Amino acid sequence: MDDQDHDLSCRLFGFSRADAGPSSVVSRLDLGWGRPKRGDYSVFTVDIPVDDRRADLGEALDRATHDGQTILEALATEADVDVDVVLWFAPRIAPTSAIFSGQWLKDCGRSFEIWAEVDLAEEEADDPTPPAVDRVAVTWLSDDQSRTVEIIESEAPQRQTCLNRTLHDAIAERASSVRIDLEASAGIAGIVIPAPLVQRFREGDVQLEIRGWRTAPEAHRSSLDDLDSQPHPSRATPEGTTHP
Repeated sequence: MDDQDHDLSCRLFGFSRADAGPSSVVSRLDLGWGRPKRGDYSVFTVDIPVDDRRADLGEALDRATHDGQTILEALATEADVDVDVVLWFAPRIAPTSAIFSGQWLKDCGRSFEIWAEVDLAEEEADDPTPPAVDRVAVTWLSDDQSRTVEIIESEAPQRQTCLNRTLHDAIAERASSVRIDLEASAGIAGIVIPAPLVQRFREGDVQLEIRGWRTAPEAHRSSLDDLDSQPHPSRATPEGTTHP
């Protein structure tokens, strides 16, 4: 994402394969559907304005409407349409938060995939230095106990595999809230939360928060110490935090 004037940028994408009969969707929903070059699918995009450094993403997404419905509600029965919500965190030193409340997830109309990453700073964009190992941490609350799992992987596929496994663990432990921290050192700390996992959060009325920020390599250790001293959102600092 090139625009770094905002602490957080959000874009809603919709995809429908040409062989899945998207013409009825395209004709019914005037969402600016288009066909990419050499593409076998139709797509639309909607920029979602976000102004707060601790943003309620549900509230922001609800402002994207079509014919009196939110776009997610309008697509609730369109099983052939995939929806992605993409988040770009600006390369700030202090964290920026994107929050999906449990009640909003439950009521929003349909599941979707979440992509999130931290933008590179301008001076890093052309830096040939191999990226440092970014850190992703997942913290969840269950029965008033908090657990944190750190994921430090240099390869995105391995990071994603660990994240999926950790989120499944949080769901299995009946988490009431989940926070994912993306701490980028020189990479983008990119993650994906697949739609089936978002659906499990919806079914469990789980609040989801994603935070992203960038830290200089020499500040990496001190930033982790500062993070560990912060309470989980909306709760007092719980006991029993572990770092497996």
